[in-house]
Amino acid sequence: MTPGNTKKGRRWLRCLIAIPLVVIAAVVRAQFLQLLGLASPFITYYPAVAIAALFGGLPAGLVATALSVLVADYFSLEPVGQLGIINPVDVQAAIVFSVSCVLISGVSEAMHRALARASTAESELALAAEREQAAMKISESEKRYRALFENMLDGFAYCRVLFDDRGTPADFVYLDVNAAFVKLTGKADAVGKKVTEVFPGIRESNPELLEIYGRVALTAEPLTFETEFKPLGVWLSVSVYSPEREHFVAVFDDITERKRAQEEIKRLNTDLTMRAAELERVNRELTDDLEAVRILQNIGMLFLHEENLEQVLSQVLDAAIAISRADFGNIQIMDPKSSSLQIAVQRGFPQSWLDFWNSVVEGKGGCGTALRLNERVIVEDVEQSRIFAGTDAREIQLKAGVRAVQSTPIVTRLGDLLGMFSTHYKAPHRPSDRELRLLDLLARHVADFIEQAQLRNMLAARAAELEVANRELEAFNYTVAHDLRKPLAAVNGYCQIIRELCGDNLDERCKEYIQEAYDGTWRMNQLIDTLLNFSRMARLELRREIVDMGAMAQEVAVGLKLAEPARRAAFRIVEGVTVNGDAKLLHVVLENLLGNAWKYTSMQEEAVIEFGATEIDGKQAFFVRDNGPGFAMADAEKLFIPFQRLPGAEETKGFGIGLATVDRIIRRHGGRVWAEGEPGKGATFYFTLGSA
Repeated sequence: MTPGNTKKGRRWLRCLIAIPLVVIAAVVRAQFLQLLGLASPFITYYPAVAIAALFGGLPAGLVATALSVLVADYFSLEPVGQLGIINPVDVQAAIVFSVSCVLISGVSEAMHRALARASTAESELALAAEREQAAMKISESEKRYRALFENMLDGFAYCRVLFDDRGTPADFVYLDVNAAFVKLTGKADAVGKKVTEVFPGIRESNPELLEIYGRVALTAEPLTFETEFKPLGVWLSVSVYSPEREHFVAVFDDITERKRAQEEIKRLNTDLTMRAAELERVNRELTDDLEAVRILQNIGMLFLHEENLEQVLSQVLDAAIAISRADFGNIQIMDPKSSSLQIAVQRGFPQSWLDFWNSVVEGKGGCGTALRLNERVIVEDVEQSRIFAGTDAREIQLKAGVRAVQSTPIVTRLGDLLGMFSTHYKAPHRPSDRELRLLDLLARHVADFIEQAQLRNMLAARAAELEVANRELEAFNYTVAHDLRKPLAAVNGYCQIIRELCGDNLDERCKEYIQEAYDGTWRMNQLIDTLLNFSRMARLELRREIVDMGAMAQEVAVGLKLAEPARRAAFRIVEGVTVNGDAKLLHVVLENLLGNAWKYTSMQEEAVIEFGATEIDGKQAFFVRDNGPGFAMADAEKLFIPFQRLPGAEETKGFGIGLATVDRIIRRHGGRVWAEGEPGKGATFYFTLGSA
C-alpha cells in the first residue's frame, strides 16, 4: 500500500470517531428530551460534529452530520421511531443544522489541508536542498526546484537578513519570490528590495517577524507559526527555515478565512455553552412538568391536523383539567353579534348550571368579570368571594359543587378577545404559578384554533361566493351573447332584403349605408361567436392526453400559409416536444399565439415566426417568437385582458379576446402565460403547463 493510500486509510479510520460522538450527543439529549425538543432537536449534535471534523477533517464531519440527522429524525422528531420528518419547522431545523455542520466540516478540512500543505512544502524544500548538494544533478535539481518554486500554491520568499552593529536583525532583503507570493501580497517588484521598502511600517506593526527570521537565520532551527500580517490585513501561516547562515526561506499561506471560521466556532461554542447552561436551568425548573409538556405537544400536533373545532377544544379542555387538577372546566366563545359568551365545550357540570351560564353577560360571575376586565380572574372561594356575594350565580355554583374558579380570557396575538377558558374546583383552591403558566399556553392554543377555524370558514364562504358569482357571470355572458344573435339576424336580413328589392331605387350613398349596416352586423356576429367561445372555455372539461406540440404547431403554420400564400414568411418550429394536456384546447392556444404573430408581422418584408421549448425556473416552458413591431413592457399585462388593445393595434383585425382566451386555457392547465417585447424588436410569448 502506498503512503498516500495509507494516509487516506488513516483518515477514513478517523471517521469512526463520529459514531461514539453522535451516540454521546444522543444520550445527552435523551437526558433532556422534552426540554431540548422545545428549543432545537439538534442542539447537542453541534459539538459532536465539530469535534469529529476537527479530529478527522471533512469526511468525519460529514459522517457525523449524516448520523446526527438520522439519529435525531429517528429518536426525536415526529413520527418518533421512523425515518421521515413531517413537521415543516423540523425540516427547516434539519436543513440549517446540515448546512452549518457542512460549513464547520469544510473549515476543519481546510485546516487539515493547510497543515498538510505546509508539511509537504517543507519536505519538498528539504529534498530540493539535498539534491542541490549533489554536483552531478545540479542542473536537473535546479529545474525541479524552479518548477516547484513557481507552481507552489503557498507563497515562497528567499531572503537575507540585515543585522545592525549590535547584531540585531534590522531588515531583510527579498532575494527571490514565487508567483504565489505575488498573488497573495500583490507585490510584483519585491525582489532586490528591503522588506521595510515593500511594506513600510512593518517594524511597528509586526516587530516579531524580524526577531523570528533573524533567529532562524542564525540558529538554523526551523519554526512554524501564525501571525496577523497587519500591512495586508490578513492572517498568515508561516513555515521558516535557514538554508544557509543569515538567510532564510519563508513559506506562507493566507489563513484569514480559517481564522474567521475558528473565531466563529469559538463564538458558537460559547453560545452553545451558554445555551446549555440555560437549558439546564430551565430543565431543573420544569422537572415536574414533563407530562404537561407532552400534552402540549400533542395538542400542537392536533392543531396542525384536526379541522373539527369542537373536537380540538374538547381535547384542550381535557388537558387543562389534567394539568390544573381541576374537577370541572369549560371553554366559552364570544358571539360577535351579541357580544355574549356561549359555552362551546364543558366537562362535569349539571344541566341546571349549563342552563344558567349558557349566556354570561358582563359583570356576572368570574367569567363575566374576566370578560369586562380582559384579564384573568381567580376566585379562591366562591362562598367568600365579593364577586359572587348577593348573586344568584353564587347559589348556582355552590349547588353544582363549585367552590373555586379561575377564568382566563382567550385573546389573539393581536389582542382581540375571542372567549373565556375556565377551570373549576370542588374545594377552595388557587392554581399554582406553574399551572397558570400552562393554562396560558393552552389559552394561546385555543385562540389559534378559533382564529384558524374562523379564517377557514371565512375563506370557504368567500370561495363559495366567488364560485357562485363566477357561474352567474359566465351564464350572463353566454345568455347575452346568445340572445343578441336574433336581433342581429333580423337587421342582417332586412339589409339584404332592402339591397335586393330596392337596390335600383337607391343612390350610391344609401347603398353604402346599407352595406355598412350589413358589415356591422356581420362583425357583431363574429364578436358574439368569440364571446361564446371565450365563455365556453371556462366550462369545458379537460381531457388530458400526450400532445405533440411541435406537430400541432406545424399544422397551424400550414393553415396560416394556405390562407395567405403570397406572404413571405419563415416558420422555425422545434419538433419532438410533447406535453400532457387537452389537445383541442392547446390547439386553440397555438392558433391564437401563432395567428397573433402572423397578424403582427404582416408589414414585415419577410416574417420570421418561431415555436420552441426551453426551461425556466426548472420547469418546461414553450414560446412563440416573432419579428413584428413588438410592444413596451409597461403594456405587457394589458395583452391578456379581454378587449384590451395596445396603442397602434387599431390597424389589425380582431376583438382583443384571443390572448385572454389563451390565458384562460393555460390557467385551466395549471400553468401561466406571459409576454416579453421591445418596440421595433418583436415579441415573445411564453407559457407553461401544470402537471396532470
